[in-house]
Amino acid sequence: MRRSFWAAAVALVVLLSQSPTVARVSDPVKDLPPSEILKKLPRHEDRELLREGKARYETLLRAEKAYTPHSYDVLHYEINMHIDIPADSVSMAAVFIDCRSQTDTLTTVDLDFYGMIIDSVTVDDVSMSYTRQEDRLLVPLGTSVSEGDSFRVGVYYHGHPYSPGYFGLVIDPDVTFTMCEPEGARLWFPCYDKPSDKATVDLNIGVPPGYIVASNGTLVETVVSEKTPLTIYHWSEDYPIATYLISLAISQYATFSYWYHHDGDSMEIACYAPPAESANAAADFANLPEMLACYSGLFGLYPFIEEKYGMATFPWGGAMEHQTCTSWGFPLPGNQYYDWVVAHELAHQWWGDWVSPGDWRDIWLNEGFATYSEALWWEYLYGDWGLRSYMGEMQDYYLWWENSAYGERFPIYDPPPGRMFSSTEYEKAGCVLHMLRFAVGDSNFFDILRTYGTTFAYGNAITDDFQEVCEVESGQDLDWFFDQWIYDQGYPEYKFVWSFESQGMKGYEVNVSVAQVQENAPVFNMPMELRIVTALEEIMDTIVVDQASEVFQFVIQDEPLSVELDPKHWLLCEKEEIHATEPILVLQEWMVDDQLGNQNGWLSPGETVNFIVSLENQGATARGMTGVLRTHDVAVTVVDSTANYGELRFNETGSNEATPFVLSCAADLVPHWATLDLVIRADGAFEDTVALRIPAGDPAILLVDDDGGGDEDLFHMGLLDSLDRIYVLHEVSKAGSGLDDLGAFDLVIWFTARQVSNTLTTADQESLASYLDSGGALLISGTGLGNDIGSTDFYGNYLHANWDGETTTTVLQGVAGDPISEGTLMLLFDQDGEQDVLSPDAQTGSSSCLNYVTGGSGAIKHESSYKVFYLGFGLEAARGDNPNTLSPYELMDAILNWVLGSTPVEPGETAPFSHPETFSLANNHPNPFNASTRITFRVPRASQVELKIFNVRGQEVKNLLDDAMGAGSYTLLWDGTDSQGRAVASGIYFCQMKADAFRQSMKMLLLR
Repeated sequence: MRRSFWAAAVALVVLLSQSPTVARVSDPVKDLPPSEILKKLPRHEDRELLREGKARYETLLRAEKAYTPHSYDVLHYEINMHIDIPADSVSMAAVFIDCRSQTDTLTTVDLDFYGMIIDSVTVDDVSMSYTRQEDRLLVPLGTSVSEGDSFRVGVYYHGHPYSPGYFGLVIDPDVTFTMCEPEGARLWFPCYDKPSDKATVDLNIGVPPGYIVASNGTLVETVVSEKTPLTIYHWSEDYPIATYLISLAISQYATFSYWYHHDGDSMEIACYAPPAESANAAADFANLPEMLACYSGLFGLYPFIEEKYGMATFPWGGAMEHQTCTSWGFPLPGNQYYDWVVAHELAHQWWGDWVSPGDWRDIWLNEGFATYSEALWWEYLYGDWGLRSYMGEMQDYYLWWENSAYGERFPIYDPPPGRMFSSTEYEKAGCVLHMLRFAVGDSNFFDILRTYGTTFAYGNAITDDFQEVCEVESGQDLDWFFDQWIYDQGYPEYKFVWSFESQGMKGYEVNVSVAQVQENAPVFNMPMELRIVTALEEIMDTIVVDQASEVFQFVIQDEPLSVELDPKHWLLCEKEEIHATEPILVLQEWMVDDQLGNQNGWLSPGETVNFIVSLENQGATARGMTGVLRTHDVAVTVVDSTANYGELRFNETGSNEATPFVLSCAADLVPHWATLDLVIRADGAFEDTVALRIPAGDPAILLVDDDGGGDEDLFHMGLLDSLDRIYVLHEVSKAGSGLDDLGAFDLVIWFTARQVSNTLTTADQESLASYLDSGGALLISGTGLGNDIGSTDFYGNYLHANWDGETTTTVLQGVAGDPISEGTLMLLFDQDGEQDVLSPDAQTGSSSCLNYVTGGSGAIKHESSYKVFYLGFGLEAARGDNPNTLSPYELMDAILNWVLGSTPVEPGETAPFSHPETFSLANNHPNPFNASTRITFRVPRASQVELKIFNVRGQEVKNLLDDAMGAGSYTLLWDGTDSQGRAVASGIYFCQMKADAFRQSMKMLLLR
C-alpha cells in the first residue's frame, strides 16, 4: 500500500468524535485541571468491586436450564408480602401470576421457586396440588389450556427466605433488600426466572412502622393496615420488567429528590439513604439530572419517563440496576468520586432494563453497553480528551486483568461458568463498542444505539439482533468485526518498525512494517489510524491491518521524526515500536537434510547433506536477501555456499529451502561442535553475519527433559554446550516417553528436576533397564525420585541406591579420593524443597560421591557392565558462584569424563577439571528469548569479572555481575528486568563482559 502526502494538500483524516444532540452544561466542577480530573478515573479495586459480588454467586444463581424455552407467557405478577423484620421471616405471602398459553396442549406450569413453606396453590382461584423439585414448582392446570388463553396461578407461602451470600431476599433490621441477578428472584417469589419473559408487576409490601419501602415503578399508595401493625407500600411497575430487576429496598431511610426536566415536563429522581449519610448521598447523586439529559440525547428519552428514576442504598458492596430504582452499595464520600458508577447504573436503565438480554449468553449487551456509557459521560463532561482518557484507562485495566493471576482469555459471547460478570463482559465489551464506533463512524454508531433501543424497547435482544441493526444502519457486512471480537477471544498485539529513505525532490518514502504476534487468538482484521510526525506537520491516515505481517508505504514531503499506531487509542491492543532502521536477522533454526545419507538428521562422518537455515527478521524489511556460508572447520567443507532468501518482512521467518547450502563431512572426524558464519546481504548495502554452531558427528548423549514442562532443560543444555558436547534433546512433556532407541547413545542424561510424582513410569524404567543391561551409561538427577520410585526393583537393582528420606541441607562434601568430587565442597540453592537422602548399596558395588554435611549421601555412582551416576537433587540447584566450591559445570565435566572413559585419577591427585584457556563470552541461550535467558562465560584464571546489559542506545540496563571470580565456566540468568526489577521492553540488548584487558559483547533479542 503506497500513499502520497504533500504539505499543500495534506488532509488530516480523523473520525468525528462529537456526540449528537448533546451539549455540555457549564459547571465550575467540570473545569478542574486535567491532573485533578484524572484522579477521578476508576481504580482497579473499584472496578473489581463493581463486578465481584455478582461474580461470586453467579454459578449458584445461574440455572442449568438457562436456555430451555417455556410454553407460556407471563403477563403480570402481583406480589403481596408481609415481612416480619424482627423475626427475619416472611409472615405471609400471596403471589398471583397472570399467564397466557403459547401452545394448545399446556397442562402444567413449570415455575422457579426455592425455599420457604408453601401453604397452598390455586389456578384461577381453584385449589391445586403441586410438586416441588429442588428449585422448581410444578403446578397442574387441571385441564389443557389452548394457545392464547389466559389463566392465573396463585401461590401462598411463608417462612425464612434462603439468602446465600446476601442474594435473594435479605431481611435485616438495618436494611432489608433483594439482590437477584442473574436468577435469584426464585428465592423470594415464584416466577419464571429467566430474563426473556418480561411482565408488569404490582408489589404490596407490608413492613413495620418507621420503615420505608423503595421499589420499581410508581408508588401508588401507602396504607396502614387495620389488621396488622404494618404499613403497606403499593408499588406498580407498568413497563415490562425481567424478574431479576424486581427489587425491594427497605430501611428507615431519609429521602430527597431531584427532578429531570424535559419537553416542558418533569420526572422525579427519588433518593433513599441512611439519615447520617443523606448529605453525602445528595452530593454524590447530584449529577443525575444532567446524566439523564446526556443519555437521553444519545440513546433516546429515558425509557421509564412516566414513572421515576431512583437510588436506594443497601449494604451489598456493589450496585445493581433495578428497573427505575438502582440499589447502591458503594461508599458515599460526598465528593462524586464514584460518579462513574452512578453513570454506569443509570445507563443500565436503557441497556439491560429497557432492552434486556435474550439469555445470559448475551450479558455483554448489558454490561458492555453500561461500561462504555461511563466513557460517554466523560466525553460529555470533558470532550474528546475525556473520552480518550477514560478509554485508555479501560483498555489498560482489561489488558491487566486478562494477564493477571485471576484473569482468563475467552470470547465475549457465552462466557464460561463463573465468568459471566468478568472483565471480558464489562471492560472488554465496552472497548469493543468503542472500536465499533471507530469502524462505522460516529453518526452511524449513535443511530445504531437509538435504533437498537427502539426496535427492542421493553423486550429482549440477543447478539444477532444487535449485529443486524449495526449492519442495516451502517450499510456494512460486519461479520468480520463480530466474528473476531465477540465470538473469538484475545486481542491484537502489534509490533512495528519504520524506516525512511530520501527520494530527492519527491520527498521521503516511509516504510512501516506491522506484525501481529498474539498467541491463542486470531489474526485480527482492523482499521487503524497511523500518525506520521515531521517538523512541520502531523499526518494522519487510516490503514487496515489484516495480516500477520505487512508493510505500508507513504511518500511525504518532510523528513519523518516519529510514527505512531493508533494514537487516539481506539483499539484494544498492545503495541510496541521496535527501534530499527535496518533488518535485524536472528537465527530461528537450522536443519540437516540427509535424505541421500543415513537419514538420521545429523552431519555424520563421510556424509554430504543439504543444510537449511531459517532466519527471523525483527527489524526493517530486507529485500533481495542472499546468504553466503563460510567455515574454518577442517572437518566440514561448504560445497555450495550461496543461497537466496528473497524478501523478509518484519517479524517474518524465511529459509533457503529452495536453494539449500551443501555441506560435506570428513570420514574421520571426531564429534565436535562446528562453527559456521552465514553472511547475509540485502538491498541498500545491508550486510550482517549470523553465527551458527552445529554438531559435526553423531551425538553420543541423549538429554531427556522430564521436568514436567519447566525450563530446566535450558540449564542442562547450557552446561553441555559450554562443554562442547553433542547431544539430542528429548522433551517428555511434548513428545512423551516411548524411548526405544537408547542404544544409539553412549550416555543418557535424565533429569526430573523437582517432580515428585510420575518421575519414571514403568515403561521408562523398563527401557532404561534394557539399555543398561546392554552396557549403557546413565546420569539421573532429581528431587523426589526416591519418594516416588524408591520401592521399585529398578531403584534398587539399577540405581543401586537406598532412599533414606529427605533433607533441607544445602551443603555437601565430596568424598576424599573420589575421582569425580575429590573431597570438594558443593553448595545448593535453597529451592524451598527437600533433597533426597541416599545410601549406596555396598553389596552391588555402588559408592557415595557427595555427602550432606548433616549425614547421608546426595550422590552415588555405580560401575559394572554399565555405569550409573545418581544425584538426589536437581543439578540445576547446584551453585556456581563460588570459585572455591564444586560448580555444576565442573561436576558435569567430571561425570562425563568418568562415563565416557577419561583417564582415572590416582588417589591424592587433583581431579582433572579442564579449566578454560582463555576468557570468552558464549552466545546466550535461548536467543531470541521471552521470560529469561542464560549467559555462559569462561574465566581462565582468578579475575575481577564484570557483566552488564545495555540497550541499543548504549544505556546501561542492568549490572549482572561485578565480582572476583575463580577459574572456570559460569552461567548466569537474565530475567529480562532492569536494575529496579522492572520488566524491560522487547528489543535488542547487548551483554558486555570485561575481565582484565578482555572485552567482548554479544547481541540478544528479547521478545515479550
